[in-house]
This record gives sequence, C-alpha cells and structure tokens, in this order.
Amino acid sequence: MAEYNELDFDDIIFAVFSDGTASASDRDEPKVKNEVLEVPPFNQIKTHHLELQNHQLKSKINLNTENDGNQLTIAEAEEQQKSGLSSSEWLQRRRDQIARASRKARQKRRDEIQKLTVENKRLKTERMDHLQKIEGLEEKVREIRSQGQAVDVQLENELLWKQLEEHKMFIRGVRRLIDGVPTNTVAMKQVLKQGTNYAVTTVHSLISQSIRDDWKVAELKSEHFRHIKPGANLTVTYKRYEAKLDDNSKSKMHIRIDCAWPNVDVRHVLHEYWRMYVEEEYFMHMFATDYNVKLRPIILSDKSNIAVLGEPALVSGNAEECEKINDDDDHIRTFYYKEDCKSTGDVDRDWVYILTRRQRELARSTLLLPKSKTPSLGNSAPRRVISSLNKNKGVVKKRQQRNKNAQKEVYAYGKTKSWICARSTEGHVPLKNMPDTKRNQTPFVEGAIIWPEEVPKENEDHVVVDVTPCARIAEVIAVSENQGFRVLEGPQSIIDCDGALTPRYSMILDRFYYLVMKAAGLAS
Repeated sequence: MAEYNELDFDDIIFAVFSDGTASASDRDEPKVKNEVLEVPPFNQIKTHHLELQNHQLKSKINLNTENDGNQLTIAEAEEQQKSGLSSSEWLQRRRDQIARASRKARQKRRDEIQKLTVENKRLKTERMDHLQKIEGLEEKVREIRSQGQAVDVQLENELLWKQLEEHKMFIRGVRRLIDGVPTNTVAMKQVLKQGTNYAVTTVHSLISQSIRDDWKVAELKSEHFRHIKPGANLTVTYKRYEAKLDDNSKSKMHIRIDCAWPNVDVRHVLHEYWRMYVEEEYFMHMFATDYNVKLRPIILSDKSNIAVLGEPALVSGNAEECEKINDDDDHIRTFYYKEDCKSTGDVDRDWVYILTRRQRELARSTLLLPKSKTPSLGNSAPRRVISSLNKNKGVVKKRQQRNKNAQKEVYAYGKTKSWICARSTEGHVPLKNMPDTKRNQTPFVEGAIIWPEEVPKENEDHVVVDVTPCARIAEVIAVSENQGFRVLEGPQSIIDCDGALTPRYSMILDRFYYLVMKAAGLAS
C-alpha cells in the first residue's frame, strides 16, 4: 500500500487504486490488474485528510504570528511603502492611531453611560414624586369616603377637562384682543405705506410728463462709455424748472434715463437696480465714492417709539427669487444713509429714505417716448406683425408689405408686465439725530419702471421678419438745486450747463449697464 502521510486527498485516492508506480498516462487510463489490493477503510482516509488540513491551517497561523504581531499584510505593506517610513516606525504609528481611537471610543462610552445614569436618576425621582402624589390623592379619596361622602373619580376628571377647555378659550380671546390693539409699529407702517404710494405716484407722473411735454434730449459723448452705445442702448431727456421769486422755491430738474439690454431678462435688471438701493458695498462700487458711506436698514421697535439701525443689508437669492414678491407692507423698506464729509471740513450728512417695489400691468403707450427720443434698440415691433409671424412662421403677407410704412409709425400696443421701484425722503421715522451729523430733509424722489420689450428685425424691404427679447428701464429723478449730498449735489451732477450728460454720471450708467450684462451671463 502506498504511503499517504504527506499527500493531499486526491493523491491518497490515487494511491488507493494504484500501486504507486504508474505513469502519468496510467492515471488517465489505469490498467486493470488481477492482483487484490489492500484498501484502507474510507473513514480512516477522510479522518486523515481533515487532520492534514488542520495541520496546514495551524502552520499558516504560526507564520502570521511568529513575529509577535509585526507581520504586515499586503495592504499594510503597500501603505507603509507610500508613507516612506520603515516597518517598525509605521507599526508604531499605526499602534498609536489605534490606541487614540480606542481611548476616544472608551471615553464616548463612559460619557454615554454617565448621561444615561443621570437620566435614569431623574426618571426615578419623577416616578417617586408621581407615586407620592397619587398616594396622597388616594388618601384624600379614602378620607372623603370614610366621612360618608360619595366620590365619582370619572366625573371629577370630566369637570377638570371642561375647566381646561374654558381656560384655553379665555387665553385665545385675550390673544386676539392684544393683537388687535393699535401699536406704534402698525401705525408707522400705515404712514410708510402712504409715503411709498406718494413715491410711486410721483414716478408715474414724471413718466407721463416726459411723454406729454417737450423734454430736451441730453447730449451723450461716446468717449465716456465703454459698454453702452449712445442712441442705441441709452437716451437721456430732461426739463429744467427755474425758481420762482414769489414763493421762494428752488430751481429743480426732472430727468429721464432710458436704457435697453438685448437678450436680457428683466429680472436681472430688477435685481441689480434693487441692490443699488439697499447694499452698502454695491452702492459704493456703483458710484465709485472715495469716502465712506454708511447704508443701514432701519428697524422699528414695537415697545417704544424709537427706531434703531440694523446690520448691513444684502439682497438674498438670485434674479429669479428677486421677482417672487407681493405688493404688501412687508416689501416696504426704510434705510439710513450717511456720508463722511470730514475731509471737506464739514460735518457728516445723513438721510432717511423709504423705498418699495411693486408689480403692475401697464400700457406700453404710457411708457415709451417718441422714436426720436427712445433707444433704437428698444423700439418694439407692432403687434399685428408679431401675430402674423407666429401664425405664418415668418411669411409676411402682401397686404402687410403694402401697409409697411403705416405700420412703422405705430410701435406701442397693449399692456406689459412691469416692475416699479421708487424711493423718496421720509421724515416720519422716529430715528434720533446722530452726533456731529446734519440730517438732510430736502425732498428727493427717484424711481424706475422696468419692463420687457421686443426688438424687431427687418429685411431689406424694411419688413419685420423676427423679434428678439429686450429688457427696458425708464428711470426718473426729481432733483432740486443744492440737494445736499456729495454723491448728488444737484442737477449739475447729472446734466451740465451745456445740456450734456456729465462724465461722472456717464461712467455710473456705463457701469450699471455692464453689471446687468454680467449678471445675465453676457459679459465677463
């Protein structure tokens, strides 16, 4: 019988059915011999195979542990090579990491056990208190019953629930009564609402006057602009009002600024224009002030007739979120504006103004100036031609070709969804005068109407074949002589004595035009 002490199970099976001297070919096709082989029992063969596997497993375990835990696995060896440390240094660092993690885990478990112990003690204490109260109540019930009086516990509970309901109704009534009592904040909001209504009405009035009256067109010098094309993207009109000797009035000027952005959503114009009202850093960047400017929201106190300044405001969200507002008291803002005038040898000047923004549907005919005074980019296509384009896919009818001259004279139809922003001087806010500061009370109104428009595209025959979107803004300013601000001293800060837009204000408009294009992703 062949030896099988150091063989695996397959070799043992082969040894059982061969004489141990067969060749490789004999294994595939064993020869049949007549002699009888001595075959060991199969259970003995299986038992020996299991002992052999156990012996090999113990040998592997001894190989992995013969260096007292210093044997590295393949992954650990690769990590040790990447770290650049020796085997002993890497093992020491690894042990330190494991020790720190173990200490942290043990400490966490101790903290949790301590918290649970404290909570358990608290619950036990509360349970004991409740049990004592229940025992006391039961003792009172027994005393009452011992005196011969009937006690209905269920009835007593129902009476207690009824009393609780009555108390709740009483508290709700008191809350309604308190909420209905007039407060300083409610009254002040009503006053501010009237102030914003006045500002919005003034903006509408100035827009109407610019269309009805013969306002002059200001000269725009192209060398003062980098991004705006005068006449195409921008036009400025104005009208002077001289002072009257009989009523001691000051001379003033009404100014209208029209600007157009091609392929720009009106929400971007609204977002950037509103930021100029409320953000301090944005205002200083827009007007390029070389002196400090303080711009803070005013917070009204309900407990006392005092207003305080808040933290610097930021316009939250993007242009899409800026559109999601409603016309209510929550969108009326009051701000405090202060200029540093120490460099000029004068005291600082401050100003309190109120502002609002609202959404309205306005007729285009109440917004657009004649074509000679309107940016050429913003002249809208006639509605009849636009309807024909949508219906016939760009094919203009012969009848429209015959009447093209008449159609070019008509350029405003229907209503458009518009945004109205306005701000004005406010003197009713109970804000205390700051030390070494002069409060400016001169009336000042500024606002804008922002709306979408269509830009017509004409072929060689001057027939409109397509339209592209365009964002429009018409800003109006009512400024008096000696307005009292460093940023805006008076009409001469916008229109010079020759009727031209000043270089500084040209730079401001050009920067605002660029920031809107950048917000829309059309400028870098």
